[in-house]
Parts: sequence; structure tokens; C-alpha cells
Amino acid sequence: MKKKIIGMALAGLLTLGVFGLSACKEPDIPNSGNQGNQSGNQSGNQGNNQGNNQGNNQGGQNTIKPGTVITDETVKGEIFSSLSDATFQGFTYSASANLTIGAAETKFAAEGAVLLGEQVQADVFASMAGEGTSYAMFFLRGDKAYYATGEQTEGKVDFSALKEDLKDDLVLELVSPGGIVGVLQSPAAAKIMRNLPALAEGTLTKTEGGFSLGYDILGVVDNLIEGVRGVFGAIEETAEMTLSGLFGQTFVSDTLKTLLNGVTAAEIRELALPMLPEELAEALPEAGEKQTAVQYLEGLLRSGEFFNALTENTDDAFAGFRSFGEVPLKKLVEILSGGETDLGAIDLSELVDGFEDKLEEEAISLLFSLSGEGEGAVTDSDLDLTFSFSFDEDKKPLGFSAEGTASGTRAPAEGDPQTMSGTVKLEAVCASSPELFDLAGCRYRDGEGQTQTISAKKTR
Repeated sequence: MKKKIIGMALAGLLTLGVFGLSACKEPDIPNSGNQGNQSGNQSGNQGNNQGNNQGNNQGGQNTIKPGTVITDETVKGEIFSSLSDATFQGFTYSASANLTIGAAETKFAAEGAVLLGEQVQADVFASMAGEGTSYAMFFLRGDKAYYATGEQTEGKVDFSALKEDLKDDLVLELVSPGGIVGVLQSPAAAKIMRNLPALAEGTLTKTEGGFSLGYDILGVVDNLIEGVRGVFGAIEETAEMTLSGLFGQTFVSDTLKTLLNGVTAAEIRELALPMLPEELAEALPEAGEKQTAVQYLEGLLRSGEFFNALTENTDDAFAGFRSFGEVPLKKLVEILSGGETDLGAIDLSELVDGFEDKLEEEAISLLFSLSGEGEGAVTDSDLDLTFSFSFDEDKKPLGFSAEGTASGTRAPAEGDPQTMSGTVKLEAVCASSPELFDLAGCRYRDGEGQTQTISAKKTR
């Protein structure tokens, strides 16, 4: 149970960080305060103009009615720009989920805050209530993380009392947060995450106090699948398509340019290095001073030096080629599989057919696994998940939210089929400097089992 709830806290923190970086991260541009004010004033005026125009079209009104879907591309562009230029440094959040499997009901709840700066910090206070109640308190402070877990037989978890216990006799455990911190603190990752919403159009709606940009997550996935399907179709029609030809496909090229908008070559190289095998990391060339991430990746495809460094010990498998961009995809798949896979014999369209259904089944299977009552094949699944960003009248981001429902049937190896239904809800509010729990004076066990005391440090 302890590993499960800690794992959920880490996964939830990473998910929150992704969307938090999209909406609540301080910009990387200089004089952001003045530019933010100018952008707010300009977007406010343009929003008013848009309101007047749409209002006149709808019967002479001077403002846009709440609930009106905004289709003006200029206004939508301002919304996406606002996400990229957000001036908040963190957010507070609360989340809840109910899961019913058969006659058993489990309730999840979480709340806390995330501070996104030079050093990522976060608090997670989570509970899981079913036959009994389990709780977890998780504190991320840069490259260190502390947690405490426990169980109680009845009643709601009192985190206020538990916080007091942390100053008294409750001892935390020290754990490594792994690669989460590196991802959340990386300038490249922050920019990529802020660019994510622009991959899909979304639905922009006027609200009572501003605007809402909403996404049907499965609809977004379906649109991306269609793009991938088009690329696979082009590969099947062009037997000798090269890597450069693949990157030249409109869907691939546009997706990369959107995701890497504003990312420098140095930033993408810094993000990639810790995740690459040592040989590949050593072969990566230095980034140009004014080079963009897209230019850097395109350069790797053309670089003879990079190609030679990685292929000098491949027993002539790449003989006749001068760069990776020249290598046909069919040849590359053959080399990487040791000759066991023939790209021409694979029906690539089948790889994406039913992917959305498979995604639903995997999500439902994961929810079933939370019950801890064995395994079984999911025979029926239904998943609905929406995500939205909220903005004020000047199009400044205010926060983000998510709502979802899930249901399914599982056929275990023994016994009758099990049914499952669940709901989830998340609310997060951007904050200029969210308050975190002061860990000063709290005790923790280090890797050697010794009890240490956390010294007084700034948490915001």
C-alpha cells in the first residue's frame, strides 16, 4: 500500500508539473513584467473589439455572451501566446477521485502546492479511503524528497494534526525523486510543455469572467493518430524513404516546430544528455550559439562527423552512407533489428488502428489494478477526459482543471466478471508564490537509517 500511494503521488506530481509548466511558469524573456502588462492591455482591447463585433452579429449586444464559442483566430492566437508568457511561478491544487469496483468503493483525495523556479518544490497530501484509510505526505525540495505514510481504521485524515506531528515525533523518510526534478527544472522541458496546448486547436469559450480553453483529450489523441496514419501511409508508398524524408513530412515537421518553438539548441542538448547512452551522448556536437533546437536536430541528420562517430564499429552495416539523413527507413529498421524485421512486410496502418480503444483498455486495466484483486482481461471500456485552462478578461492564465469518467468490465481468471466505474476531478489555481509547508525542524531517516534534522531553509 505504501509503494502504491507514493507511486501515485510521484505520478500525480509529474502530471501536475506538465500542465503547471504550461500555464503557470515564469517566462524566459527579459522585462517580462512590462511586456506582460503591455500584452494584457493589448489583448484586453482586442478582446473588447472581438466582443463588440460578435455582439453586433448576435443582435446588437456590446459584449460576448458567456457560453459563446470564440472562432476568431487572432483571439485564439493571443490565448496561446498568453500561455507561453505567463507570469506566475506556481499553483495550488486539489484533486479527488471515486472508484467503484463491484460493491467496493475507494475514494482518493489530494491537495497541495507546487513552486516552479530555479529549484522545483512541491507538497502532496494524499489519502485513499476504502475498507480502511491510508495517507501519504510527500515533500519535494529540489533534488531531495521526503515522505511519510500511515493507515487509520476510520474517519477522515486530519493533515493539520499530521503536520503538527511532523514537528514532534513523526519521522520522515528520505527518497530520491529520480528524473522528475530534472524534467521539471529543464528550460527546454518547460518550453516544450508550454507549447503542448498549441498541438491541438481546442475549444475557446467565453465565460462569465474571462475565457476557457478546453480539450477533449481522447479527441486530441485521435487527431494526432490521424497525422501519424498519414505519415505511415507515405512510408508505405515510398519504399526507400530516408530519415531526412521522414522529418520532411508535413505532420512530423509541423509537430516538431510547434513543440520546439522557442527552444534553443543548447537547451535541447542539455535536456537530452542525461537520458542518452554514454556513446551517443559523447558523440553529440556542441550547440551553436544562435542555433534553434530544430536546426540542431536537422544538423544531426546531415552531420558526417556525428554519423561516423556512431557507425565506426558497426561492421559496415552503414556502408555507402555519409549521414543518418541518407539512410532509408527500411535499411535502418533492418540494421536495428539485426535483420529480423522487414519494414516492407509490416502493415503500418494496423499499428495505429484501434490505438484509441487500446489506450482506453489500458487506462481501465490500470484502474482495476488499484483494487489489488488479481488480474483479468478488460472486455468493455469507456473513458472520457476533458482538460481546460482558464483566463481572465485580459487573457491572463488563472489556472487549469480536469474532469473525467471511466467505466469498464473485466473478466478475471476465476469468478464472475467485475464491473468498474470512476470519476476524477482536478482544480488548480496559479499563484505568484504559493506557500509550502515549512520543513525546518522536521526529522528524517537518511539512506543509512540515521535520523537527521532538516535545517531552516527558504521554501519559496
